[in-house]
Amino acid sequence: NMAAALPKKESVMKECCNCDYFGWEQPVDKTNVQQCSKCKKILYCSTQCQKEHWFNVHKYQCKYLAKLKVVPHSVHDEATCPDCKVEAETGVVAMGRQENPVLGCALVTINFAVPHYAFPLGELSGQFNSKADATYSLMVRILFKMKRINHTAWVIDPQSNQKLCNQLYVYREECWTAGYVQHGNRGPRLKMAVCSVAYQVIGEIGNLIKNIDQRLELINFKETNQFRPWCTLKLLANFLHQSLGEQNRKMAERVGLPEMSKGLLDIRVTSDRFNGLWQQVLDTLHHRLVPYTTLVEVFCGGKLSKACYGCLMEVTVTEVLMPTYLEVYVEIGGPLLVFGNVSAVSCEGPMCSEEVYEEIMGHASYLTTLYVRKCCEGVEYICDYCGLPGIGGNVGRRCSRCLTKVYCGEECRDQDWVVHKLVCREGEEERKRKGGQGARKKKGRDYAKEFQRVYKKEN
Repeated sequence: NMAAALPKKESVMKECCNCDYFGWEQPVDKTNVQQCSKCKKILYCSTQCQKEHWFNVHKYQCKYLAKLKVVPHSVHDEATCPDCKVEAETGVVAMGRQENPVLGCALVTINFAVPHYAFPLGELSGQFNSKADATYSLMVRILFKMKRINHTAWVIDPQSNQKLCNQLYVYREECWTAGYVQHGNRGPRLKMAVCSVAYQVIGEIGNLIKNIDQRLELINFKETNQFRPWCTLKLLANFLHQSLGEQNRKMAERVGLPEMSKGLLDIRVTSDRFNGLWQQVLDTLHHRLVPYTTLVEVFCGGKLSKACYGCLMEVTVTEVLMPTYLEVYVEIGGPLLVFGNVSAVSCEGPMCSEEVYEEIMGHASYLTTLYVRKCCEGVEYICDYCGLPGIGGNVGRRCSRCLTKVYCGEECRDQDWVVHKLVCREGEEERKRKGGQGARKKKGRDYAKEFQRVYKKEN
C-alpha cells in the first residue's frame, strides 16, 4: 500500500527506488511520489513501481526497516559479539601492545542512524554482504588498533584519523542504503551500486590519507612494526578505489575484449583474479593483523620469488604498489609488485626501476581505457533481470509489450515474468521505454566516443 503524504525526510531514498533499480529516468513531476506506508523509508513514483519493487526486493526488508521485526545478527550486543569476546579475552593491556595483532570490534562505539537493519551485520554473522562492506569494517578496526598502540601515523594527526573513522562509518551506511535497501542482498546490481558509492566517496577518504602521508613524509617515517598497520590500511583503501574499475573490467570481459599480445595477456589481471585476491586479503586479516610480508606473499600467489618484468632476474618481492591517486608516500625498500589492471614485478635495479615501471603503467593505462570504452558500449545491453550485459556483445531483446525491459536471453525473460506480468502494460511512460537493438547499439557507441573525447582532452 502507498501513503498519500510524505514527508521525504523520513525516507532512506530520495527518489523512486524502482526507477533507479531499472535505470529509468526519474519523473519530472514529483507530486505523485509517495512513500511505503509501513516502513516510510522507500519512495515510489507509481503503484506499478511500488508493486514491482515490493516483489523483487522490498517485501524481504520492509518489516525490518519498519522495526516490526529484528533480523538475527543485526543488533550489536557485546555479550554475544565474536570480536568483543576475543577483545575481552585478550585484555586491555595486551590490546595496547604493538606486538599484539588482535583487532578490536568495529561496532562497539558505533551509533548508526538506523538501529535496525534488513540484513545481518557481517561482524556478527561472519558473512559480509560485499567485499566493500568488509573492507570498511576492517579499516575502522585497524584505525582503532593504531590509536591503542600509539602508532606514529595516528599520533602525528589524530584529528584526520578520527575524521577518517567517522567518514568510514558514514560511507558504510551509504553503501547499505544505495545497495541493500534499494537492490537487495544479492547479485551484480548490488555489487555495482556498492562499488559506485565506494568510488564516489573514496576521494574524501583519500584526501585524509594524503594529509597523514604528507606529515609522515616530512619526518621520513619508516614502519618498524612487523604488521605495518598503516600500509595495510592503505592497501585496503586502494581496493575500494579500484572497485569501480573492477566493475568496468568485469563488464568489458563479458561484452568481449579484442585480441591482445601474449606479453599483455601474461600480466593482465582478470576480474576473477582481482576479486579472488581481494577476498583472500580480507580472509587473511579477518581475525587479526598479520606480518606485512604475509600480505605481500598473498599478492604474489604464495611465492615471494618472482621474475622482474624488465630484466627477468629472480628477485624477492618486498613491497606491493596498487597504483591509484591515494599513494603519496610509499616506502620502497626493494623489489615491488605492481597490482591492479596488471600484475608485474619491478626489481628496482638501476637499469630497470624507472623504465620498467613506466612500461608496466603504460599497459595498465591502456587496459583502463579499454575497459571503460567497452563498458560504455555494454551499459545499454544490461539485462533487467540478471544485471549483466549479454555475452559477446549480445544486445538482448526488449519486452514486446511495455518496451521498458531488456533481457539477455529467454531464461532471464521467463524468470522475470513471474513479477513483470503484474505490471507489464502497453503505452508505458516514454521515460521508461528502452530503445530497440539499433538504438541501444548507437547509444553505447556514442557513450564510448564521448569517453574517448574527454579522455584525450584530459590526458
